[in-house]
Order: sequence, then C-alpha cells, then structure tokens
Amino acid sequence: MIAEKTLTEPLWQAAEEAFKCMIMLDLDRVDKLEKLDENTPRMVGSITFMGALQGAVVVQCDLDTARMVSRSMLMMGAEDEISDEEVEDALGEVVNLVLGGFKSRIANDLGEIQISVPMVIQAKDPSPGAGTGGEVADVFVKSGEHELQMSVVYKQK
Repeated sequence: MIAEKTLTEPLWQAAEEAFKCMIMLDLDRVDKLEKLDENTPRMVGSITFMGALQGAVVVQCDLDTARMVSRSMLMMGAEDEISDEEVEDALGEVVNLVLGGFKSRIANDLGEIQISVPMVIQAKDPSPGAGTGGEVADVFVKSGEHELQMSVVYKQK
C-alpha cells in the first residue's frame, strides 16, 4: 500500500507551484480547515486518472473562494463581475494544473498515468472516494482567509 505522505507531498508541491506561478496567489498549508465543513456549499473540480494508481485529484472550496481564485487567475479585480461559467472554467483549469504538477512528481515512483478532462460541480458535502473503496490523501490550504481542500482519491491496481 502507498503511504499517504507519498501522495500528499507531491500534491502540496503541485498546488503551491500552480497557485504561485499561474494563479498568482500564495498558499499556506494548514492542518485543518476552519470554515469549510460539511455544511458549506462548495465548488468541486476533479480529474480522474488511470495507471498503476487510479483515482482522482479533487479541489474543493466555497463559492466565494472559487470566485476569488478565478478572478486572480483571469487577472480581474476583486470588484469585477464574474460569471458562473467563468468560475467553472477557471476551477477546471486549477484542478488541471494541480494534477499536471502532481503527475510529473509521481511519475518516477508510480509510473505514468492517463488523465480525463476536468469536471466541475456545485455540491454540498461531497465525499471524495465515497463508493470507490479507495483511500483519500488530503492537503488543506489557505490563501489569506480563503480555504481549499485538495485530495487524491486512489486505489492501486
């Protein structure tokens, strides 16, 4: 079985790099989230992958955080109007960037993986891994007061 740290460290590094270089936001890794709980409606972006390891990378946050991240990524001001479609597209790109960095970091140890296209939904209390019989490795991050949960839901073949 893969140690959780084997996945959380590359996930954290990929997220930190994507947010700093492409989204223009700094992230801080935290032990737990204070505001994002099972009662918080949220945006969830995910991409599935297959290979020696199979599963999904999932990025989730509340709608306010999704809008803030999207505006930063699109180089918009905090007061600029942003459509739901723009937020969905941007969050899809966020999870794509994170998975790309994660994929390159695990390739030497776990081999190449094939990836799907991103999917973004609005949900209340999504449970990564529910029904998959897999494991979940979480990384919790903050950008200012905004919180995000990044997860790898996985099974080994």
